[in-house]
Order: sequence, then structure tokens, then C-alpha cells
Amino acid sequence: IGPSAKTAVPALIQTLEDPSEWPRNSSAVALGKIGSAATAAVPGLTRALQDENIYVRVSAAFALVDISNETDVALPVLREALNVRGALTDKQRARLLEMIEAESSTGGGESSAGRRE
Repeated sequence: IGPSAKTAVPALIQTLEDPSEWPRNSSAVALGKIGSAATAAVPGLTRALQDENIYVRVSAAFALVDISNETDVALPVLREALNVRGALTDKQRARLLEMIEAESSTGGGESSAGRRE
């Protein structure tokens, strides 16, 4: 998707409040793919970290890393997902482990390991 899709950000933010988990999850994923052009979504994605659905929480956490490169708010949710069977794809699990390793070596905070290039 990329930054050129920033015009979709307001609609995607609104969809984070959808009653069904699949539109919420898809919106979080799309916002993460838009990246730093979706900074307006940070408050909604932060609220989505408390979503009842683990997949929405995981997608919101990765989106926050992709948008703001801050791992400190995302890592607790992602660590929780490590213990839920099927909550992470293999690619997400590998990315999370890189983020944890980077956090350990830098002492926490921002990490370039979490950000997709």
C-alpha cells in the first residue's frame, strides 16, 4: 500500500471501531502498511491494543511499530501473543523475536529492528 494511500487513513481509523473483528484487523494491517503517513491513526491503534481479539491486538501492535517505530507499547501485546497458539504467523514471530533481541541489546525504547523496510 505505502504512503500514497494516506487519503484512506480517516476511513481506516473509523473502521478500527467496527463491531466485527475482521474489518478492525484489516484496518490495522492496512494502516501499518501505509506507515508514517498514518500517524493520525496512532491513538486508535493504541486503543486497539486492548481489543478483545488477539489478532486485532497483534495487527495494531505491528502497525504502531510500522508507523511510529516505537516498540515499547507494542512489545507487551506481542509477547502475550507468543503464548497464544496461532496468534502469530511465522513471519510475525520472526519479526517479534528480532524486536525482542534489539530491545535487549539497546535497553528498550525505539528499535529499527521492528520496522519493515
